[in-house]
Amino acid sequence: MGKDKGILHKERTNIMEQIPESKFEDKRSNVIEELVAQNVFKINGRQLYELSLYELMKEYTQKSLSS
Repeated sequence: MGKDKGILHKERTNIMEQIPESKFEDKRSNVIEELVAQNVFKINGRQLYELSLYELMKEYTQKSLSS
């Protein structure tokens, strides 16, 4: 029975890892996807996934306004 609980816990943990942590994380992922679609892969020498939502939004907004 203890083994079954471990398996269920592991499955539940895997499912939870797939769910975005918050709306901010979901928004951040969407902005990263949009920037990649515009061929932006780095900002100031840093990978997109290393940046905060604020930094990503700033770049995204600048790109949108210049287009």
